[in-house]
Amino acid sequence: MIRLPSAIRPWALMLLMLAAATVLRGALDPVLGSRAPLLTYYPLTVFLALFAGPWPAAVSVILSALLSGLLFGPAGSVAEDAVALAIYVPANAVLIVLIARVRRAGEDARQRERAARDSETSGTAQRGLLEAALVSVDAGVHSWNPMTGEAQWDARMRSLFGFASDHPASHEALIARVHPDDRARVEAAVARATTADGPSRYSVEYRILRADGETRWISSTGFAVFDGDRLVRVVGTGRDVTERRRVEAALRDSEQRFATLAEGSPVLLWVNGPDGGEFVNRAFLEFAGVDSDQDVRGYDWSRYVHPEDRDEYVSAYRRAFAAQTRFTAEFRFRRHDGEYRWMRSDATPRFGDDGEFQGHVGATVDITERRNAEDALRVADRQKDEFLAMLAHELRNPLAPIRNASEVLALRYAGDPEAVVPIAMLRRQSEHLARLLDDLLDVTRIAQGRVALKQQPLEVGTVVGQAIETVRPLAEAKSQLLRLERDETPLYVSGDRTRLVQTVTNVLQNSVKFTQAGGEIVVAVRDAGPDLEMTVRDNGAGIRPELVPRVFELFVQSERTPDRSQGGLGIGLSVVKRLVEMHGGAVTLASGGEGRGTTVTIRLPRIDAPPILAKSPAAVTAARRVLVVDDSTDAADSLAMLLVLEGHEVSTAYSAAAALETAERVQPEIAFIDIGLPQMDGYEVARRLRASDRCRAIRLVALTGYGQPGDRAEARRAGFDHHLVKPADWESVGAILAESA
Repeated sequence: MIRLPSAIRPWALMLLMLAAATVLRGALDPVLGSRAPLLTYYPLTVFLALFAGPWPAAVSVILSALLSGLLFGPAGSVAEDAVALAIYVPANAVLIVLIARVRRAGEDARQRERAARDSETSGTAQRGLLEAALVSVDAGVHSWNPMTGEAQWDARMRSLFGFASDHPASHEALIARVHPDDRARVEAAVARATTADGPSRYSVEYRILRADGETRWISSTGFAVFDGDRLVRVVGTGRDVTERRRVEAALRDSEQRFATLAEGSPVLLWVNGPDGGEFVNRAFLEFAGVDSDQDVRGYDWSRYVHPEDRDEYVSAYRRAFAAQTRFTAEFRFRRHDGEYRWMRSDATPRFGDDGEFQGHVGATVDITERRNAEDALRVADRQKDEFLAMLAHELRNPLAPIRNASEVLALRYAGDPEAVVPIAMLRRQSEHLARLLDDLLDVTRIAQGRVALKQQPLEVGTVVGQAIETVRPLAEAKSQLLRLERDETPLYVSGDRTRLVQTVTNVLQNSVKFTQAGGEIVVAVRDAGPDLEMTVRDNGAGIRPELVPRVFELFVQSERTPDRSQGGLGIGLSVVKRLVEMHGGAVTLASGGEGRGTTVTIRLPRIDAPPILAKSPAAVTAARRVLVVDDSTDAADSLAMLLVLEGHEVSTAYSAAAALETAERVQPEIAFIDIGLPQMDGYEVARRLRASDRCRAIRLVALTGYGQPGDRAEARRAGFDHHLVKPADWESVGAILAESA
């Protein structure tokens, strides 16, 4: 269905109705003839004036006059046409004007009715909105006519001020409830708003005293209504803001406490936001030597950070800010006198009520003394290591000839029964002294992580057997029974043979030492699932219960007897614990108390048995040409005597120069060289021998009291093939001699 535009629709209606009226007049023509040619067009004008408007109606009058004259007028009667038109046109014009006025009046009435309905609807909506707004803010409404004294309160206003529903409303009753300390201020605010040239509005907060004795804070806003210069009414609202005032007071107290704490604290306190520094306390300003926090706003504070620390410190803080995490850093910060002090900053993220990250709150403290103490401690620790190394060297130098001499005596007087006891005593005590030196150095190296394990598959029985053989002479000297309990099935671990033998030996030595003569020591080895378990159990002196938790600490010992018969330095079990843990195991100690023995249990991860490798035939030591170089004649001569007794051809030299000359002349196969030679140390001797065409093939063995890892590395760089720590055990010397050239 075609829908015409609204502007065309009246004119289309006019043409349609004009055609209809013309057709109707034509249908009536046989009856009317030439009489009343405009008869059907009068209703047309009325219809169009009512429904199409005055202009389509007026145009239809003109068109209908033309059509009637052409189609229905009497032929040749011009006078009759003029008369008909003179009546038709004015009459229709009058009709059009009258109908237009009637239409306009009706439209005006309808518009007024719609406006009234809209106004009523709008007023109702506005009243609803006002009511909702007042309810949402929990506000009451009051009004007052100053001329008559008449006043009105709504229910919320009565509830707010504590008035009953039947209490008469008046301005004076409201003012009477205002706190006496605030009343004059409230009356003054209302008085200013109600003067003709005043602001016409007031806003004031005050306290009220309710009838029930409760004090509440009220926020009141109102306005004055004037008729010309005459005040006719005052309208206002009241809202309870007691909780807000309480929160504000608490916030002020909190801010005051923070300000007092911040300003009185010797710690440098600061608050950073997205753009950097926002607040620093007085201690911060005084430390930096600035008068205002404007000098350290943003990232301006970074210019006081030491240039070597600045980039890293600022970058670390920006990373913490981006991640919204805690921030901790140590850096150097310039004090007002120009000195850079070591500082530590710790900061915590801060968030707003909506959970939005706002920055950090931080504290910076001076740790210069602590850093100096740490530096001093590191220096002292290094000096301690150097002292221990020097002490070991100085003690090992005289120990080496003693041990060598004991081996010489053991070989020379092997069949003499009177020499067996003193020779065994000499060997036992020299070995004990060597172990004390090793433990003293090991505890330092292990604590600093400078001990590297040479791990390999090991059958635990051989490790335990070697440890038992080491301490058996000590146990036999006290007539103790040393017994091994183990299954026939071999058990394996991955470990460093030397360190594990040292571990078991230390535990056994403790048992021998603290078990009475004739006592019993049992070593048990068993499969413990994924682990294997080694237990050393004795029936000796035992340990007091309060000392058990501390036995693995450094230098912890039982109560010492005046005669020091038990000896020791209190470091053996500390070394045991650390070595076992380095192997991935654990060690525990249990004792029933004094006189009830001790049990030490070592657990290590067990591994499967490795493939069995064919054993190579034992090496036979052939006679060698050997050069011994040591500025200690006792050490050089005792080792030379031992080597001669083993059938080797030995030369000795007591200085570096003599060593170089003897090496060129004798051309030994092996040279044992002391490192601590005067004038020229053993490292330089080795380098010169390696540079000589005649001597570079000599196998060089460093024989020294210096046993730190750095000393071994230095020996390798100088050209040594082996490194032995004094006093060298004869097995290690024999193994080197047995090596093929």
